[in-house]
Amino acid sequence: MAWHQLDDAGRVGLVQRYLELAGFLRVTAYDRSPASGDPLFGVVGWTPENRPDEAAS
Repeated sequence: MAWHQLDDAGRVGLVQRYLELAGFLRVTAYDRSPASGDPLFGVVGWTPENRPDEAAS
């Protein structure tokens, strides 16, 4: 129910918080919405086993 009461920024923030609470690292949000049409947002987080600082090793 809370989802429907949130705006786009609130929804992105909620998903970010879920990922952080689940233990994901470096959680980042992306807005890939076109100039016209439906909005498109992505939220990405790294698992502790696949930390971005270890990817270069």
